[in-house]
Amino acid sequence: MKRKLRNSIKNDIKEIDKIINSKENGKDLYENLVAKYCSYDKDFSIGLPPRTVEIPGRPTPSHKNNLLAVKNKLELFLLNNEDSRFYKKEGFWTGVIAGILSSLIASGIWALIDYLIKQW
Repeated sequence: MKRKLRNSIKNDIKEIDKIINSKENGKDLYENLVAKYCSYDKDFSIGLPPRTVEIPGRPTPSHKNNLLAVKNKLELFLLNNEDSRFYKKEGFWTGVIAGILSSLIASGIWALIDYLIKQW
């Protein structure tokens, strides 16, 4: 794993810790991190809890548990960096397309579409 990526992971872990210890819900950070790391590893979102969909009129859900799962996954990649799929990055365009699709899935767009269809 390159030093730049290693430092980026460490900085992202620090950001996660800040959100977990604050009153923020962490939605934006969670979505950004999943999108970011899916560009390195198309399977990054596998095993992460699904993002909760915000429903009008209900309290905004917290994403702290999701962030904790991302943090644990990133820490594992730091410990096992030689075996990480980040190290064996696929082609650029494959990574970009996989990252976009994974980001859409992780962001709950599909769940929102399903919800809207059922309400229709």
